[in-house]
Amino acid sequence: MDEDLPAAAKPGARVFATAGCTACHTYDGAGGSNLNAPDLTAIGRRRLGIRFQIAHLKCPSCVNPDSPMPPFGSLGPKHLRELAIFLEASKGTH
Repeated sequence: MDEDLPAAAKPGARVFATAGCTACHTYDGAGGSNLNAPDLTAIGRRRLGIRFQIAHLKCPSCVNPDSPMPPFGSLGPKHLRELAIFLEASKGTH
């Protein structure tokens, strides 16, 4: 999953793989599709920004009231930032 990502995004790729994200989301052809969660392979093309990504990860329903995604604030600031950097670096080119 992380072989073509910038070095700064690789810790977040590991968080993505271990935090349960792939139970619902697909990435580069792997993962699940529970609750109609979107594929995140190219989420970075949307240029949502690190702050948005962190806010969404902490409280998805605060950002999108209809979101079935659970909050991931328990990951803590360091892992949330790593995950946000990974998502922003995910441009679908790997």
